[in-house]
Amino acid sequence: MNLFFDIEMINMNPSLFTKINKFLRSYRPAFSSDNNCTYYHENNYLEISFDNGQCTNDLYGLCTMCDYGISSIKTNVLDFINDMKKIYYSFPEEITSLMLCTNGSFLDDRQLPEEFQRKILAEANKLPCKTILLETHYNTVTKKKLHLISNILVSKKVKIEMGLETTSPLYQNYILNKPINLSKFEDTILQILKYDFTPSVNILVGLPLLNIKEQINDAVQSIEWCIRRKTEIVLFPLNIKPYTLVFHLYQKKIIQPISQWLLIYVLTLIDERYLDRIDLAYWGNRKDSSDDEKIIFPQCCTICENEIINFYNNYSRKKTWIERKNLLNEIIMSTKCQCFNNIKKQAENTQNDNNIYDRLSFVYKYLESEFKGELY
Repeated sequence: MNLFFDIEMINMNPSLFTKINKFLRSYRPAFSSDNNCTYYHENNYLEISFDNGQCTNDLYGLCTMCDYGISSIKTNVLDFINDMKKIYYSFPEEITSLMLCTNGSFLDDRQLPEEFQRKILAEANKLPCKTILLETHYNTVTKKKLHLISNILVSKKVKIEMGLETTSPLYQNYILNKPINLSKFEDTILQILKYDFTPSVNILVGLPLLNIKEQINDAVQSIEWCIRRKTEIVLFPLNIKPYTLVFHLYQKKIIQPISQWLLIYVLTLIDERYLDRIDLAYWGNRKDSSDDEKIIFPQCCTICENEIINFYNNYSRKKTWIERKNLLNEIIMSTKCQCFNNIKKQAENTQNDNNIYDRLSFVYKYLESEFKGELY
């Protein structure tokens, strides 16, 4: 099937999603101007976000599933640095891994000036943690930036975490509205490896508008692509966030929340020897929306809810693939509900008679009609 021919035939234009994203986000409140940094802490891992301005993709109306929010523009990097040190030393236990990010891309000079990046990295290098992770868009990772990082973080193990979501150009462009050049993404991975840094890639599990079989196949294929390129992987189950196009589709009952067991089922399909390279995030353990409206996390029944929470908490503590494989076997064998079996049956029995192109064409036509006259 010729992708470009089919897209042209059914007349899907990603610019429609861009316009709707901007329209929906125009109602979104900004972060409180009192906050310099936000953070998340789990075991020996600490994530500090230097909230500043707006993600470039967000500004352009890209990414149907994201809401990093808008923050005030900070002019004094010392405020960030002082907050970082205050947060870091507020935890009595040892912090082994420190993630530095912003409400977008840490290495994006338009969002976080390079002077800020330099000074924050220099101060972070003095902290006693062993590993520093930088979360950023792949197109902000340049040879110049990698050289800068290597000269400053001289005493740390460095990881660069980048969002890929899926290796499917169709899904990237016409569902997520997050165009990524896969060849350039791969080149970026190679450049990171040349500096002896570790590339880490985010993969989204449960892409909207796909049926369960398609969601599983896409996640597995994307994970295996990363494994072949020697990256670490962070799996993000779909969160349905306010002021996003995905949230609007949820409100219109076009999509539904995914099951917590979808992520677990995907893990069972991966070569067990690579489980130690796969971490899990945003399964319902934290909130990064710009307001107090409820994020719709992956769902499960009341019978297995505690099992799921315990699984995620234990998975992050287990570091070897054998431990994680045993944990997977344990939750599957011990569960007392039918949630996992339901996912498995749907994965095995789902028919592709409702063609993905037909589904996408319907959604584009529906949204074009709904927002007619409201978009600029």
